[in-house]
Amino acid sequence: MSKITGLGELTKQLDAAARLVKSLDGEIGTFAFDPRDQASVERAIQAVEAIIDGKLVPYVDNPLVAHFASRLKERYRDEIELRAQTR
Repeated sequence: MSKITGLGELTKQLDAAARLVKSLDGEIGTFAFDPRDQASVERAIQAVEAIIDGKLVPYVDNPLVAHFASRLKERYRDEIELRAQTR
């Protein structure tokens, strides 16, 4: 019979990831930018990333959260850039 180990740590990581997702549900912050000004667009992206990073502090050692945060930053960057292009 085989024994599976390590599920306790995985469960902790999943629980932490769930708490982070809940904390990011809804509005995570507000910012404004001028879509015609690339520097303004970049500042908006940096502001969103800083907000996300601030929410990550309690989960800094969780690889699941780090991966999720990276994807979330990409998503927001893409959305801001898309809005800038369509204005």
